[in-house]
Amino acid sequence: MFTQLAKWIIPACIVLSLFFVLPAQAQDQATISVSGTVISGLTVDAEQDLLFGDIVAGETKRINLDGSATGSSPGEEQAGIFKISTLGSFTASFTDVPAQMVGSGEGNTGEQFPVSFFSAFNTSNTAPEEGNEVSVTANTPIVVAGNGTFQEVFIFLGAEVNPPVAQAQGLYETTITLTATFGID
Repeated sequence: MFTQLAKWIIPACIVLSLFFVLPAQAQDQATISVSGTVISGLTVDAEQDLLFGDIVAGETKRINLDGSATGSSPGEEQAGIFKISTLGSFTASFTDVPAQMVGSGEGNTGEQFPVSFFSAFNTSNTAPEEGNEVSVTANTPIVVAGNGTFQEVFIFLGAEVNPPVAQAQGLYETTITLTATFGID
């Protein structure tokens, strides 16, 4: 009896399983692009050169951070200004700070006399307030409240010279470089 029943049960199970087979599930997929643009957290621009104008040999001349001059032969002087556009705090440092103004004109090429620099910053393009000094010889951290948009910081550069009485006449020049690094170490 079991064998006769098995003859019917097995084929019946096979037939019934055909009705209860799970339908195939559909599959699909999609791809999206992922992109981003890397930007610098800051840029540094030379806004204005530091100009002494005429300097009288044997007399001290100082260019103040507001661009005014004290000392010999006032005229067309101006403080140097760097502009930093930044997304947040940064460290500023002057590199290759010269100690000498160097003659570059006919009759004074290679002649030198000492120069000393001083600096401060402000968040507007007006003479800096007290207490915002920027070291000319070491890194200076400058804290800027970050709000996700670029902000401007202006670093003003002044200097003082006192060429000797016998200094050769002519044009004297030098350069100074400001490096700004995003973030504070």
